[in-house]
Amino acid sequence: MKPVAYARHAGVFFLLLFSLPGFSQWSDGPFISLSGQFGMPLNKEIKAYGWAAGGVGKIALPLGTSDYCTVSMNAISINGKFQGKGLKERDILSGMMGYRYDFRQEESYSYFYMEPQIGWAFVGTDYNSFCYMPAVGYSLNGKVDFSAFYYTTTANPSMARISVAGIMVAYNLHFGRSNSE
Repeated sequence: MKPVAYARHAGVFFLLLFSLPGFSQWSDGPFISLSGQFGMPLNKEIKAYGWAAGGVGKIALPLGTSDYCTVSMNAISINGKFQGKGLKERDILSGMMGYRYDFRQEESYSYFYMEPQIGWAFVGTDYNSFCYMPAVGYSLNGKVDFSAFYYTTTANPSMARISVAGIMVAYNLHFGRSNSE
């Protein structure tokens, strides 16, 4: 397949992806979420790695009054020390899709939510695998989210199988938020 065909397919995909909110009539429109995450690796195989940090960029498209389809890019780096020396960090980049459901009342803008996501991860430059990341959290006024997450890959080599549990703080940029009538 030629590069022009790839570009054409990507253009049609993004046109369909971003045209959905233009026709929606829900109280909250789509939003972009930018977040930072901090966690702890849980793998027994990589005991020397003690902490992980990264960021997530996400777009959420409304499906109804309190649920969204999410598309995100997640970058996380796992770091640590062994015998007083810093270890080479393990970088993971993943593209994910998911579903977000807000447990909120009609009058309330602060609420709890759940957000499971699945996708494909690149662990360093050598491995890639399926990954998933369930998260639960609390949103303050729909602008700032605090959540707990569990991120894991399902790679076959034990050094590429990464599991991280942690916390995430996000800021949401809403588009087309309007009052319900």
